[in-house]
Amino acid sequence: MQQKMLKLCNNFPKLSVSRFIHQKAAENVLVMNCGSSSIKFQVVDPVAERCLLAGQADRLNSDKGKLKWKQDGETSVESLPSPNYKGVVAKIFNIVDNVNFSYVGHRVVHGGEIFKQATVMDKENIEKLSKIASLAPLHNPVQTEVIRICQDRYPTLGQGSVFDTSFHSSMPPHSYMYPLPMEWYNTHHIRRYGFHGPSHQYVVEQTAKRMGRPLSDLAIVSCHLGAGCSIAATLGGVSQDTSMGFSPLEGLMMGQRCGDIDASILPYMSTKLGIECKDVLSILNSQSGFLGIAGTPDSRDLEDRFLAGDETAALAIEMFCYRVAKYVASYTVPLGRIDAIVFTGGIGEKSFIKRKKILDYLTPLGITFDNDINNENGKKSSGLISTPTSKVDVFVVATDEEMMIAKEVKKLFDEKV
Repeated sequence: MQQKMLKLCNNFPKLSVSRFIHQKAAENVLVMNCGSSSIKFQVVDPVAERCLLAGQADRLNSDKGKLKWKQDGETSVESLPSPNYKGVVAKIFNIVDNVNFSYVGHRVVHGGEIFKQATVMDKENIEKLSKIASLAPLHNPVQTEVIRICQDRYPTLGQGSVFDTSFHSSMPPHSYMYPLPMEWYNTHHIRRYGFHGPSHQYVVEQTAKRMGRPLSDLAIVSCHLGAGCSIAATLGGVSQDTSMGFSPLEGLMMGQRCGDIDASILPYMSTKLGIECKDVLSILNSQSGFLGIAGTPDSRDLEDRFLAGDETAALAIEMFCYRVAKYVASYTVPLGRIDAIVFTGGIGEKSFIKRKKILDYLTPLGITFDNDINNENGKKSSGLISTPTSKVDVFVVATDEEMMIAKEVKKLFDEKV
């Protein structure tokens, strides 16, 4: 029996016998997180909460694509001079086939009102998914096509999808409805959906663990701050409200998106600039936010300029922090109180400058924090940056959307047994 196992493991040259046995028992999950010009992939053990292989393909819409992955401490890089999306997916499959996995988990941006939880991706559900592609035209069609490709490659494995929007499907109608003609909702499904669901769910659960309290007892505001930004209000682990809306454009100021503005600006600027409203919308999505105000979408560049005394950079940072703080404070309404605030995402995890400004705005809530610990991003305090006397606990927690997707997919198939 042992010889048979050793022979089998020869097909997996980078894995030890013990690692292979562990992986087989753990029923690992291949997670595919596909964007319009990039693909993140991981093979995850959701039981032990370990990543066994991780990689990313970038710049797939250019002639300078790159595929990078890490396994067993070794990093490999491959140039993709003329990347073809399907071809890159095939390369990724060849890489991940060195690791055993039993399920494939897909991140899908928009589930509309159809997919309100993790869902098995069979032919019927793929067809339903294809019918709501217009809700996220840059992402859903690509993600749906990758699901089909995965089914062809791994026909015997369970395939499940986790939707960015599903975590927020628990919001009450008075939170998700817009004050627009009811016919728009009934016929066209115009409503608040919210995004970054797996990230918010993951960091909220992690925050409860670090507080040593049941998640069911907690009112938490999670701040996912990166290139895209959103805030969620959760009560007992259930989303009550969130800043992004029908699309990821609503809510906070972001790297290139404007966030909340007066809708009448669109036709006004359409007339002034002599362009169509869709072109104005494109500017709101890709030429606004940090980029529009200060000329760069990069948070680190902005802070370097701020520290050098750049007034425009200072304005952009102040605008951003003010809007984040205003949203956080407003969520005392749906929650009744705030037990904890958690920062995550590239900015949330690494920008002590912006966190300090946001928390200074929130002083009226009784929040106090340790400057030194904040400057270290909470690395020596399990992410806790607030002081013992603070009325609200404040954490910095690194998000792990792929782990959350793997857990949800594993749970989905466990429940089917």
